[in-house]
Amino acid sequence: MQPVRIRAHFRVERRDDGFYAHCPDIKGIFIFCETEAEIIPAMRESLDAYLEMSVKHGDPIPPAIVVS
Repeated sequence: MQPVRIRAHFRVERRDDGFYAHCPDIKGIFIFCETEAEIIPAMRESLDAYLEMSVKHGDPIPPAIVVS
């Protein structure tokens, strides 16, 4: 399988106990990390898993997610 580029918008909030992120275009992706350095890899991992399951089950990819 050839690598693809994926673009999605996440909102990140700094909280007293760490960083919280979610993707408003995809229901169910919520991420919490203790450090700022962990948040981007965690977002990528969550998005990859979501898209892999969507493709596997024949679910549509949300239109706000750009795959190229």
